[in-house]
Amino acid sequence: MNKSDLQTALLILPEDYRQNAFEFLTEHTDYIPEDFIKFIKDQLDQMQRAYEYELQDKDDEIASLQNDYEASEYGYDDLQDDFEDLNDDYDKLEKNWKQCKKKKKC
Repeated sequence: MNKSDLQTALLILPEDYRQNAFEFLTEHTDYIPEDFIKFIKDQLDQMQRAYEYELQDKDDEIASLQNDYEASEYGYDDLQDDFEDLNDDYDKLEKNWKQCKKKKKC
């Protein structure tokens, strides 16, 4: 593996994985190119799994937010119903008060 191939392989890795590659090269000074290629593939597999976990976390977060939104909608609907009931009660009380006031019995 020539220097250019090595540099290219290292450039595709994010910083923390690149550090792992430098450690590999430091610890295995007599590596064969196939070993390094296998190491890079392992690093890429780890990155893919990490991204998949992160994606699953984001999907879970989105599902949770959707559930929260639906719950808030139901809560809003309940509050709206309660408000309408209170408004009806107020209207009845106001009507009774006006009738009572007309009769002068209050």
